[in-house]
Formats: sequence, C-alpha cells, structure tokens
Amino acid sequence: MTTTYWGHPHKCAMPLNDITATDNFKTNCSANKNLTKSTVIIKQTDEDKKPEWIEDALKAMENPDIGLRIQGVIALRDHPCSEAIDLLEMFLADADYAVIEEALDAIGFIGLNSELKEKALTVLAEAARDRDFLSRGAALITAAALGENDTILTIIGEYISENNDQSLESAVKAMALIASPACVPYLAEVISGDLDPEVLKNSFNILAQIGSQEAIDILQRSFNSPDSQMQTSVAWAISRVKNEVYSRMLAESMEGLNHETLSVIANSALASEVFGEALQSENATKENKNYWLDILAANTVTAPGSVRSEVADLLIALSNDPDPEIQVKSLNALAQVGASINNENLSEHLSSKLESDNFLVQGAALLAFAQYCTPANYKVLKTLWSHQDEQMRRTAFFLSENFLNASDLPDLQKASQSNDQFIAKHSKIVMKYLTLGNS
Repeated sequence: MTTTYWGHPHKCAMPLNDITATDNFKTNCSANKNLTKSTVIIKQTDEDKKPEWIEDALKAMENPDIGLRIQGVIALRDHPCSEAIDLLEMFLADADYAVIEEALDAIGFIGLNSELKEKALTVLAEAARDRDFLSRGAALITAAALGENDTILTIIGEYISENNDQSLESAVKAMALIASPACVPYLAEVISGDLDPEVLKNSFNILAQIGSQEAIDILQRSFNSPDSQMQTSVAWAISRVKNEVYSRMLAESMEGLNHETLSVIANSALASEVFGEALQSENATKENKNYWLDILAANTVTAPGSVRSEVADLLIALSNDPDPEIQVKSLNALAQVGASINNENLSEHLSSKLESDNFLVQGAALLAFAQYCTPANYKVLKTLWSHQDEQMRRTAFFLSENFLNASDLPDLQKASQSNDQFIAKHSKIVMKYLTLGNS
C-alpha cells in the first residue's frame, strides 16, 4: 500500500493514504509505464479528509467530458505544491492530446517555483523519454523552458540520435529555450544531417543567439558552404542579431551572395550596416551598387520600422553620390522603403533634391516626396507648379492639393493664370472652395 503526504506547509499539509484510480486511468497508465512511478492513487480514510481541490481534480480526471478534464488541469495551477504535480502526472495518462498538453503546461508553470523545479523536471524528463507517450516532444520542450539541466541536454542528445524529423524538431525547439554554449555540440550534430529547411534555419538561429566562438565558427563554415540554401539560412539567422562579427561576415561576402540571401539581409536588423559598408566601399562597381539598391528597394519595405529608418538614412547619404544615376537609384529606393513620414532629415533632404539642376534627379525626388508628403512639408511643392515639364508641375500640384489652405491663396491666384489649363482650372476650384465661407 502506497502512502504519500500532501506536504506543502501552507496549502495541503495533511496525509492521504490508499490512493485509487478509475479503471479508465489504470488502462491508460498501462501504456505509459514510466508515468506510473510517482503516480499516487487517492482514497479517503475515516480519519482524514482530502482538500476540496484534490477531490475536484480526481472527479475531473474521471469525467468523460474533455472540457471539464481540461478545467480540472487548469485549476491545479492555483495549488503550486508537490501534490498538484502528482495529480498532473496522473492527467498525463489521459487519452486526449489536448488534456495532456494542458497538463504538461501546468507542470511547467508550477515548476517555475524554485522549490518544485526539480520535481517538475523529473516528471517531464520521464515523459520526454517515454517513446509511447503521446506528447513526449512537448514534455521535452516544457522541461527546457525551466532552464538548462544536464538531464535535459542528455535527452536532447537522445532525440537527435533518433534521427527523425519529429524528434529533431523537438530537440531544436528545446534548445531554443536553453540557448547556452552547452547546446553548441548538439546543434553541430543536428546541422550535419539532411534536415528540413525550417529546422536547419532554427538551428542556425540558436547558434547566432549563443554567439560563442565555437558557435561563430560553425556559422562561418556553414555560410561558406556551396549549398545556397544553407548560406541563406545562416544569413537569415545572423542578420537578425546586432553583432559586429556577423555584420563583417556578411559585408565581406556581398559580391558573392545570391539574390535570395541578399533579400534576406535587406529585410533584417543588419540591413543598413551590411549594405552601407558594401555600397560605400571604394571597390564597389556601379553595376553592383545599382543591383544592391534594387534589392533594398524591394525588400526593406516589410522590415520593422527601425530598420526602415536606418536604411532611409543610408539612402539619404547615397543620394548625394557624385554620379547622378546613383542619386536617382537611391531616391527611387527611398520612395519604396517606407520610412517614417516624421523623419525630418528625410523631408529636408528631399526638399533640397527638388531643387536639383538635374531633371532626372528632380523627378526621382518628387516621386519619393510623394510618399512622405504631409501638411508640415507640402509647401515646397508650390515651387514646382510652374516647372517647365508638364508632368512635373501637374504631379506637384496634385500632391499638394489635399493640404492647401487659406495661406496658399496668393499662390493659387497666381497659378490660376497659368498657361497649363489643368493647373489653372484646379487652382480656381480650390480657391472657390477655400473662400466659400467668406462669400
């Protein structure tokens, strides 16, 4: 006869003996021998009464309604003691995946309590090692969330040795939560095999986050691989970490990188650093500059706002290049990267470019300005209403039209006398609208 003590000093400090389970639970346990080791089965004695929350958990365990069984698991989170972990371990023998997943999560939640972490890890480790357990991978990942542990690392090694996609995926997800130098040898073993691209990418991501010399060496070797997919996966991982070593690794290889890899970098945290070093290099050819600017224009737009702003600052600098063609390319890229409209440097810079002596540069600046035109900066466009080029002056008028107000009436009066019938007609319409209340 097994005896256990509900020994949490505050919540459940009374002994309970002769614990029994339902026949259904016993049947499920028989397929999970490892789970029965610390499973205790509760039966009330004449002298003692179980706490109500234990009674509720046991009733929920027997309930055929999956929703009520899940509620029983969730309720145990409110009782962070050793006995709650015992009950949750019993729930791991449930036949339904959803109940098991909820129980694993609850064990991990309670295990965050430092006093109970060791017990939670023991239960989770046993579940992770049981090949008949429905959610062994989830058990490993939950255990890893509790922190680095030699036992968990050993189990990760065992999963990798199984060499199947599901086990490798679980091992890599577990290491993502640990992300310590102790994971590096295991990750090296993972990437040496024939992997699913997503698992490979995640493995490189963990190595990049770890950033130890051993991890960097592996990343460098993989990046230099003739396998283009591996190169792109490494670039994706390291370009998302602000690290001078990673930035230099990418910048030094720009000329040899394929289109997909360059696109990945252009969408990353290192975009401005890597492309900036390459584009401003004295050795960069005009052909490469044009190509890299096209890459930035096409890919930076979906990057986070901070990245777009950094790339915009880079493009502002490049649009001052002595070569008008590079200026135009840089301004075209500015029109597409989606920088913040509140970037004062950008607004001032584009305003100055609208006054360029080069017609192509002026036109590119106007198209870029269209993306960042606001009530605060539109007035500079009025200088183009009389531009000699029809498309230029009409575009400038069209862009400023939505922001015009009473302060612009003198300029509108002048524009209403324009030889351009489009501008003359629309100036009169706007004037009429603005003075409607004063007539």
